[in-house]
Amino acid sequence: MEEVQLTKREIDVIVLIAQEYTTKEIADELLLSTHTVESYRKILISKLNVRNLAGLTKYAVINELYKL
Repeated sequence: MEEVQLTKREIDVIVLIAQEYTTKEIADELLLSTHTVESYRKILISKLNVRNLAGLTKYAVINELYKL
């Protein structure tokens, strides 16, 4: 399987998702609009070939972007 390259901003978003931040909280933390956060979320789900936010969180933990 080919390794997926994530940008720093994509990593920032996925880590905050794993920490249970809401879209609004992520937007405020990263100084983005909520629409932009939603776009990142959709791109990450597609790029990482996962089905939902639980899949993004699982990816973050497995790839040591976030520790429980």
